[in-house]
Amino acid sequence: MRDEWRERATLQDRCKGHADGTDLAHNLTDLRENPEIDTFDYNGYKPPKGKSIAHKWIATEKAVYISLDIETGGENCGIIQLSAQIFRMIEHNSKMTSEIEKECFDEYVMPSKDSIWDERLFQIHGLHRDHPRIKDADDITEVWRRFCIYVGKHIGNSQKGILVAWNGKSCDLRWIYKICQAPGSTLQLPTSIKYFMDPKKVISHYKGCLLNSSKSKIDSYELGVVWKYIHKKT
Repeated sequence: MRDEWRERATLQDRCKGHADGTDLAHNLTDLRENPEIDTFDYNGYKPPKGKSIAHKWIATEKAVYISLDIETGGENCGIIQLSAQIFRMIEHNSKMTSEIEKECFDEYVMPSKDSIWDERLFQIHGLHRDHPRIKDADDITEVWRRFCIYVGKHIGNSQKGILVAWNGKSCDLRWIYKICQAPGSTLQLPTSIKYFMDPKKVISHYKGCLLNSSKSKIDSYELGVVWKYIHKKT
């Protein structure tokens, strides 16, 4: 992990919370607390033993999950696409079910003119500097502003957001750090987003998970492999 992910200045140290086998949610709480809407004492609260650091909101169905995906043009280019979809976990007839919001966020981003594209990434996402969707896109400041509005529409004052990203700590969170918390950054993470969850870690870490290889017999935790297995079962 990069050296600049340090105490009180990074998202990495927000990911030290303990978790249960339900979500593996980690704390993203930072100095941007809003006392007008946050009536919860973060410093004084301790979740029940063995429960997630986000247990209070998960148990009361006040946790809102933001599934996030970021595409980049490389280290010296930056974010070129930002996508998100929101869902909630609701208990119905003693079973947990998901409610997915119909409205998605999916926007392309125009990097700065002096950005250097890593042409190898074209093989992954098919985007390049002359792609029509890139050339017609707004810069990250404007796209991020609209993303924050999107999040705000779906997370109420009494709710807390949990970012969800597959293997996201090494990729998506690193880019969020760059634009929101790195020295000189000008953007801010929505104050309603307090936690992060990596489904890949949940699946691989907890043997009780039905997708863990001990139960599913999948030979890899790559997203495509898990996705195909789920669809095969459904």
